[in-house]
Amino acid sequence: MKFKEYTNQKTVLFMSGMFAGSWIWKDCHKNIPAAKQLFIENALCEIGKSVDEISANVIDSLHAIDSKVVIVGNSLGGYIGLEIAKQRPDLVEKVIISGSAGFSQVKLPLKIDRKNVVPFAKQILELICFDETKAREDAYTAIARNFENHFKNILYLSRENNAADATKLISQVKCPIEAIWGENDIVTPLSDAKPILDRFAIPTVVIKNCGHSPMFELPWEFSASVDLWDSPAQLAS
Repeated sequence: MKFKEYTNQKTVLFMSGMFAGSWIWKDCHKNIPAAKQLFIENALCEIGKSVDEISANVIDSLHAIDSKVVIVGNSLGGYIGLEIAKQRPDLVEKVIISGSAGFSQVKLPLKIDRKNVVPFAKQILELICFDETKAREDAYTAIARNFENHFKNILYLSRENNAADATKLISQVKCPIEAIWGENDIVTPLSDAKPILDRFAIPTVVIKNCGHSPMFELPWEFSASVDLWDSPAQLAS
């Protein structure tokens, strides 16, 4: 019989993407062993209209925490997690990215009708999920609400998202970085991200039959892939 013991406190900060909120973590976070778990409830478009503005707001909140955090970020949240780690290495222990921005431009075959955003939001969620049956009504209703209320911020952030350069940013981050990617991600394709992840020797878990947000689509598989501790590759370095 073997026991697995966690002896060090870890504080985990979960960051969602541009127009998804903390609901994407609902079914996975409970399976991640940690002493303390923090969620940014809002979608990033509710917090600001630029990476700099959102990063500054998150950093301000992190000052109230008495330990370094492990940032687990999806989509634009992954990129902003890296940006925070670059700016404030004293606040961040590790960044785990999933489907992060900065690896390729987003080119989805969609046109928005601002007078009827619910069908548009449903299309987005169906593209994000490899299994379209995972596109729940409550999820696309939440996305539609953010398009209705924060459209200008989404427009600004979309432009910045496509101009983001993960290669440059990663080279400036000093803490460990790990990645968990959906094999069938069409928003940030694995084929675009993998060469950069390999160049920086970033340990990467690929989840099969999964799209852009594996923590939402396959929560158990995602939580089982989260490593809050030192990976073998990092221990050897």
